[in-house]
Amino acid sequence: MTWKGLILGAFVWAYDGAMLAAGWFADKVGARKAFTFAALWWSVVTALTPLARGFWSLFAFRFALGAGEAPAYRW
Repeated sequence: MTWKGLILGAFVWAYDGAMLAAGWFADKVGARKAFTFAALWWSVVTALTPLARGFWSLFAFRFALGAGEAPAYRW
């Protein structure tokens, strides 16, 4: 697997892995608050992504982006 595949896969792995926790979170706080949290998380991580300076930092940003988008699955 190439480094490009790992970077692109980081988003999907985090998104898929965080779905269970995101469902619990949405049930606890409500869909509107969960989506608001997801939108804020997505915005911040997307804005910070250009600060990545190597493989692991870009991997971490993509992973964080996937984890933060999991609560927005209902929309």
